[in-house]
Amino acid sequence: MKLTKVRITNFQSIQDSTEFSIDDVTCLVGKNESGKTALLKALYRLNPINEEDGDFTAIVDYPRRTLRTYERTIDDGEPPAEVVQATYTLDSEEIDTLKELCGPEYPEDKLSNITLHKGYSNKLIYNSSYISNREFVDKDLSVNADENTYYGLSTNSESGLKYLTARVPKFLYFDEYYQLKGHENIEGLIKREANNTLNESDHPLLGLIHLVFSQQLFDSY
Repeated sequence: MKLTKVRITNFQSIQDSTEFSIDDVTCLVGKNESGKTALLKALYRLNPINEEDGDFTAIVDYPRRTLRTYERTIDDGEPPAEVVQATYTLDSEEIDTLKELCGPEYPEDKLSNITLHKGYSNKLIYNSSYISNREFVDKDLSVNADENTYYGLSTNSESGLKYLTARVPKFLYFDEYYQLKGHENIEGLIKREANNTLNESDHPLLGLIHLVFSQQLFDSY
């Protein structure tokens, strides 16, 4: 499952990014304070690796110049604003699995893409051409089955949706880079790791060590 398109709206300095494509490498270019970091932070909250980072809060995140107007619309009963819309393209293995789960009534062109939505309701909503407005709710990404709120699905479609929810990628956001020292005492590193007193420079070194050992383990097979 590969992220291919993104649109960010109503978040910090971003009123509407308009939809843009994502490739293997995507570079954001712009002046300071133009919204590059805000865009990445919003996308991270769509499905963050640390679940506690996933909430949008209007008083903090909604564009300040229109916050009062937005608050009045909420008071009048309008639904919370959307922030992230992300489209994913499924690979051939995922499509084949969905064919088996969903049955022949869903042709391949209806199974090739999904779109996730999230905003100030802090609900992750799923849409595709064959399933609409379904919510990811539990930590195990099971499906909310409230027929009064969401469209009813056949058993096959439910199975397909549960399969997809388990494959939605997690986002990792970081904005600091730890630098390696020129040399390090390995015994001291082992002690710091055991005592949970790691230095910032220890993290990239440990990452390299773990990478080497995992590669050796992989090569042994």
